[in-house]
Amino acid sequence: MKTRNFILCVILMTILPQLSYAQMFNLGIKGGINSNMLITQSEDFTAGNAKIGFVGGLFFKVKSGMLSFQPEALFSHKQGLFTYSEVNNDGLDTFFHASFTNIDFPLLISVHPFKYFRIGTGPVVSYPFREKITYTTTQNNQSVTIEKDFFKNAAYSWQISAAVEAGRWVFEGRYEIGIDKLNYDIDLPGQSVTIDPQLKGRTWQFTVGYKFIKPS
Repeated sequence: MKTRNFILCVILMTILPQLSYAQMFNLGIKGGINSNMLITQSEDFTAGNAKIGFVGGLFFKVKSGMLSFQPEALFSHKQGLFTYSEVNNDGLDTFFHASFTNIDFPLLISVHPFKYFRIGTGPVVSYPFREKITYTTTQNNQSVTIEKDFFKNAAYSWQISAAVEAGRWVFEGRYEIGIDKLNYDIDLPGQSVTIDPQLKGRTWQFTVGYKFIKPS
């Protein structure tokens, strides 16, 4: 937690002096897709292929010279697959499809080396809105769906961004790396086993934004 607070303090110390000399501000809406993969930290689990979700919301941008600061409020849906295959469980496999719906608050700091192009980076704070997981075990081939709070507190990630801005339109790609583990506590059906796959997210995000204020 101390590391996170230190990072946020450094970001604010960088941003606040720039706001005093801001030359332009804008706000707008954006929407697009998430391509998410769950990376497991346990040898008993195997990560599956990336799954597509969606993202959309509002952004506010302040620009001064070559530097800009862009906070956002986004409604984000991400999915992921993973398989549980313990060595000593008589060959039983359990296949998981996890689904997360969050309210995300990215804080992006960007550099504008060219008029229509920017690159940036910054933290993301995510608050859980809804979590769901569906799993099927080869023991009985029965699919079970449960909904619960798998993580009740905020989760932290880090994004890297590249964008092209053409008039009021913004075309952007981001790569997001999960900092926190998504800690599960799952009781497998028909087995006296409780598992924690120790997952972290890896997400490619592609969005199109529209600025309400026409750039000068």
